[in-house]
Amino acid sequence: HRTSCGLLVDVAALRKRSSADGFVHVDLDSNVTSVRSLDQDDPGSAGMVIEGAVALRRRILLLKGLRLVTVRESEWRELDDTKEKRRHLRNLLAAFGDVLE
Repeated sequence: HRTSCGLLVDVAALRKRSSADGFVHVDLDSNVTSVRSLDQDDPGSAGMVIEGAVALRRRILLLKGLRLVTVRESEWRELDDTKEKRRHLRNLLAAFGDVLE
C-alpha cells in the first residue's frame, strides 16, 4: 500500500477503500529487511538489525503520525493456525488501544 507521503508499507487496514492512509499499517521484518555482520559465524545467535533504508522509512511514517505495527516473519511462520495468528495480531495492535473497537 502506498501512503499519502509516498512510502510503501506491506499491509494497510483502511477505513474506506479510497483512503490514502490506512487506519493501521503493518510492516514485515524478514531476511530482506534485516542485515547481519559478516564476521558472525552463527546467524541465529545475533539480534536482528534492520536495514538503514527500512528503518528510515519507518521513522518517517511514525513522524507523519501513521500507526505502524511490525511483524517478524519468523515469529509469524511459527504460529500454527489462524486462531494463533489472529491472537498475535491482536496483541500487537493492543498497544493502540482503540484499534480493536
